[in-house]
Parts: sequence; structure tokens; C-alpha cells
Amino acid sequence: MKRQPGSYKKRGMLYFKILSGNMLLGAYGHFADI
Repeated sequence: MKRQPGSYKKRGMLYFKILSGNMLLGAYGHFADI
């Protein structure tokens, strides 16, 4: 499989968005729990 810098960067941003989104949801759920 050949690596393409462009798609790798896009995938990285996608993972970053998912991770930050999960952290936001987790924090929201945590505060809503209190």
C-alpha cells in the first residue's frame, strides 16, 4: 500500500476531531452528572 501524505493528513484531522468531540461529550456528561 502506498502512503499518500494528503489522505494521511485528512485522516489525522478526522481522528483529532473525533477525539476532541469525544472529550467534549465526556466533559459534558460528567458535568451533567454532578
